[in-house]
Amino acid sequence: MSGRGTSFAGDFRRLWAGQTISQLGSQITPLVLPLIAIGELDADNAAVAALVTAQFLPFLLLGLPAGVWVDRLPRRSVLIVCDVGRALVLLTVPAAFLADAVSMPLLYAVACLQGAFTVFFDVAYQTYLPEIVATEHLADANGKLELSRSGAQIAGPGLAGLLVSALRAPLVLVVDALSYLLSAVFLWRIRTRSPAPQRATGQRLFKEIGAALRWIFRNRALAPLVICLALLNFFSGGIMYSLLIPYAVRELGMSAGTAGLLLGLSNVGFVAGALLASRLGRRFGADRCMVGAVALNVVGLGLLPLASGAYAEAVFVVGMALGWFGTVVFNIHQVTLRQTITPAAMLGRVNASIRFVIWGVIPLGATTGGFLTERAGLRATFWIAAVGGVLGLLVIAFGTLTRPAAPAERADQTDAERHIPA
Repeated sequence: MSGRGTSFAGDFRRLWAGQTISQLGSQITPLVLPLIAIGELDADNAAVAALVTAQFLPFLLLGLPAGVWVDRLPRRSVLIVCDVGRALVLLTVPAAFLADAVSMPLLYAVACLQGAFTVFFDVAYQTYLPEIVATEHLADANGKLELSRSGAQIAGPGLAGLLVSALRAPLVLVVDALSYLLSAVFLWRIRTRSPAPQRATGQRLFKEIGAALRWIFRNRALAPLVICLALLNFFSGGIMYSLLIPYAVRELGMSAGTAGLLLGLSNVGFVAGALLASRLGRRFGADRCMVGAVALNVVGLGLLPLASGAYAEAVFVVGMALGWFGTVVFNIHQVTLRQTITPAAMLGRVNASIRFVIWGVIPLGATTGGFLTERAGLRATFWIAAVGGVLGLLVIAFGTLTRPAAPAERADQTDAERHIPA
């Protein structure tokens, strides 16, 4: 896979296998936590939205320093610790349920702690991949990983819906915890040992963070992507995502099982996007491909507030499928571009800084969504989010199509050339 020997190919397969299992379990928790809040604790819409705020708040609080720390630590060890930590955190919910001690503060704490581990895992994960996969294969590797994620997003919500129908919702989180432990086993079996990251002499935490942020927003390729993602995540990831389960259950009248199955079915768009992203990029170019993907995402999510009556479920599925297709095509190309053009010595800081911006707005969006839905209702809130997503499309269209094409990946680039000092 990497072009650097069978051991590297085997290491990627181990990473891929671990992530496939983990992603399947990870699709369960975002559905189950709101269902626990609604079914076990009769939480209102604002309280459910606050769960998403708690889950993504660590991206706002820890996102920037996480990149500096990941650049100073062995990435594989960070990944393993985070997987084990997430498993242990999730197991507290079924344990509390058996002790009749489930509460909203516990759910908020679990969502927040899981989010904190995810901050470090995601930064280390995107930084670790170029260490075991050569540059010319990064797009394919990211496509395979997105394909696994898309398959998990199809199977995960449906599996969660079936499990919730058969078991009490808190007990379902045991499945997710086991998936993280299996992922840790596969990561532990990776044989590649990259050199220990070295801290630059005389560098301080905030100086390193500032250098990464300046590099991102002065880069004509990355700056529009980051701004576009921040806008999309605020409106769709923050407002819509935080209220998706209440919208499906309370506004559209779906059962928990039906909502899970339809969400799983809608993720056929994820699979299609993962399969076609590389081909579309070669056919139209990465820049035009990203603009088109964002346009599809905006159109798809704009269908959600139109869902009503006899065709509500069909419109819901089609809208989500289009949204997921655009999301995965865009993500594959923007992550590959980021990994390709960023100096390896600062890749952890750049990844973390970008995630701080694009994920840090999600709790702000979720809080805004909870405020809006209490005053305007669920459907009106979804309309506001759909219209807001158009801003992201305008940014990416103007910023990407008015600059020179993204640099092509160099198939002849050596490892030494890729590891440029910051």
